[in-house]
Amino acid sequence: MDSDNNEWLYVAPRPDVLTVLCSKQEPSDIEIVGTEKLILHNACKADGAGVLILAQTIITFNNTEKDVIPPLSLEYDCCTSGKKTC
Repeated sequence: MDSDNNEWLYVAPRPDVLTVLCSKQEPSDIEIVGTEKLILHNACKADGAGVLILAQTIITFNNTEKDVIPPLSLEYDCCTSGKKTC
């Protein structure tokens, strides 16, 4: 998982509680205080008193299309009069 887009620095002079909500998981409360870095997984959000942090989900996929090679007829006769000239 690439979490570079889902990192936040925070300053909490007093203890505060963030509720982290992720899909298919039970909500969890974390206490923040001081200065630290908060990392959220994709598709999660952290909700606190006066703040809502939404993690960014990045979806990438390989969208290469099949090469189209048109039929090519090479009707070239390199032999004339029974002799090879090529």
